Amino acid sequence: MITSLTLFSSLCIACTFSSHLFAQTALQADIGTATLDHDRVVGPRWVRMNFDPLNMGSHTIQLTQDADADVRFSVFDRSTGTVIVRNVVDQWTGDLNDSDSYYLGVWSASGSAYVSAAIAAEPVNNLPELIIVTQPEDVTVKKGDSASFAVSATGADPLGYQWYANESPINGANDPNLLINAASDSDDETLYFVEVTDGVNTQRSDTATLTVVADNTPVTSIKIGEGTLDSSKLVSAKFMRFSFDALATADHTVTVAWNSDADIRFNVFDSSRVRLTGSAVRGSNPGVWTGALTAGEQYSMSIWSFDGEANFTATIEASTVIEPAPEPELLTGYSLEADTLAWVLNGPAPTLDFQVGANTDGWGRTLLRIEGVLLVGGDFQGIRPAGNSTDITNRPWLAALDAVTGQPVSTFNVPEQINDVVRSLALSPDGTRVYVGGDFGLVALNALTGEFDFELQVSDGDNTGRVFDIVASNKELYVGGDFSHINGSARGNLARLSQAGELDTFWSPSVTGGITRGRSAPVQSLALSPSNDILYVGGTYVAINGTPVASTERGSTVSMMAISATDGSVNPERFAPDMVSGEIADSRDLIVHDIAVLDSHIIVAWGGPNFLTLHQTDGVRIQQYSGAGDVQAIQVLGDLVIVGHHGEFFGTLTDPIPPEAVESLDPLIVKPFKLHTFRFDPVSAHLIPEQTWAINGAFGVWAIAASDDAIWIAGNLRRVGSSDLEVEGLARIPALD
Repeated sequence: MITSLTLFSSLCIACTFSSHLFAQTALQADIGTATLDHDRVVGPRWVRMNFDPLNMGSHTIQLTQDADADVRFSVFDRSTGTVIVRNVVDQWTGDLNDSDSYYLGVWSASGSAYVSAAIAAEPVNNLPELIIVTQPEDVTVKKGDSASFAVSATGADPLGYQWYANESPINGANDPNLLINAASDSDDETLYFVEVTDGVNTQRSDTATLTVVADNTPVTSIKIGEGTLDSSKLVSAKFMRFSFDALATADHTVTVAWNSDADIRFNVFDSSRVRLTGSAVRGSNPGVWTGALTAGEQYSMSIWSFDGEANFTATIEASTVIEPAPEPELLTGYSLEADTLAWVLNGPAPTLDFQVGANTDGWGRTLLRIEGVLLVGGDFQGIRPAGNSTDITNRPWLAALDAVTGQPVSTFNVPEQINDVVRSLALSPDGTRVYVGGDFGLVALNALTGEFDFELQVSDGDNTGRVFDIVASNKELYVGGDFSHINGSARGNLARLSQAGELDTFWSPSVTGGITRGRSAPVQSLALSPSNDILYVGGTYVAINGTPVASTERGSTVSMMAISATDGSVNPERFAPDMVSGEIADSRDLIVHDIAVLDSHIIVAWGGPNFLTLHQTDGVRIQQYSGAGDVQAIQVLGDLVIVGHHGEFFGTLTDPIPPEAVESLDPLIVKPFKLHTFRFDPVSAHLIPEQTWAINGAFGVWAIAASDDAIWIAGNLRRVGSSDLEVEGLARIPALD
């Protein structure tokens, strides 16, 4: 992708081309260079070169070479694969649309040569206004940690960026995001800003300050609660109670501050209702208590107005920060062929969420491995041996297989309460219960036998509500989907329960808006932070507690937020993919299909525009991959990140079609890679691509269950792996010996 509008490089071929072709032209840029060889001795026969238009209208593309080889090129629309022009020798002039992206297919029909491609266009004066939308913000980090700054801007693509530190340009810092690795004392109080250019105009951002603090400086803090207290109970309650979890095994400081001369007092209790504060904290604003708390334990505070009215805020801060353990390294690799003996699903399924014919495959939507047993839930009516369409065992909606052999097991029997599409499965932390969610509501089963335990009535107005995801912590269940009530109590698409199914009457964030049909719901994915104090909520919704989701530079919504697992309030951090790059020309709303949480990073699977993004916990985006179809499933196993989607391929923003996926350039034929593994590198904090699998099936991979002996995948699958094994809805990929 062309990242800035610059004069050609010092390569003599490009200089010669520039001087005679574009001497009177203001806009010009290199597209790329390569060595091509028809006989593929000194180089490849063909290459792909991505580029973006310089403006709207006529462009000239020129190919030069250092030999008399027969070198030709074709121009393609990158998003649709449409051919703009074929089999051009030397030069082509034609109109290009600045809202689209393109690529050259360049090949040698005869001989070898070093070639250079360049593009030029007449300047236009009607550029859209260059505006910095989001300014860099001050950052505080501990010594040795990484710091990041970000800017977003709108204007004529492609935009160029140059970051500065204390007024000096930073070499190579030419992206919207700036990462400072291993901040040191010398970085403390450094001032950063960025200049953004559209090739004609330049805007300078606000200045942001980097503050570097010592390792033991308190930086972990959350809000416990806020509200209005009134001793006379005329405008609000006199007394409130809040529950919260410890941030670490360490000393914590609870602070209550308010906005009047009222007499506000509070106490702190452990889970056994033992009062830790001794006598009530009183006599000063703010009121402060410090004491030792234990990670994984829940505490509570009572707060009241002894006299007067006040708006208050209660926060907790850990005096020490416990560094997370590194992600364990997984040494296992996996075969590129699927297991021929593993059973598959049987269709057609009568309630698929899209328009289908009579022979549609059954779908697997969710997977859960419980030691040696694999549970597969979805939209199917039975299971059968691979390759045998007649030996069908009746297992509608939920089935159990041996996770190693792929054969049915008789020890787990599904009760009649599971009578519609299964969309989510979760195991209780003690391993005794399986929670099953779907278009019937929520049912709890015995994890070993499948025996019915209890059921919750989930409704959406007069209809049955749908449960799309369930997350279990040590004490609670978080349930998200498309519903308005649980057991008769109003809940806006999100609820918290005890592990025994009792609704938490205190915790009640409201998730509003979004899609309420088919494969989509307001809440589609949930994930908890390692400390269980933050709940990440993804889906199609437009607001939580009245706080709207973020919007992209093109005005589309980004349905991903972090909220407090303590009181349900919305956290300030926001998560979004890169929608500024010239590579992107999509203004559809972004849907979150899945979320994975590492110790200190968040991974998000996006649909609409289709991306996989890696973020810091504060929302700063570190890395992004691009797909041609929705990214739908993520599972983390040690340092291995496994990703499924339904596109044809998966690449980076600058190279969305990796070379290994291209079988033919003209016509363009791309392998349907829909399953990928990445290694998370803790040093660079990046996802490094590792393995890919060719998978056929229009809607691809929707569920992953990985272990060190196999990767199970489920979804709309027809053929899997290098052997093109015919499957239906479910496949097992064994680990290598």
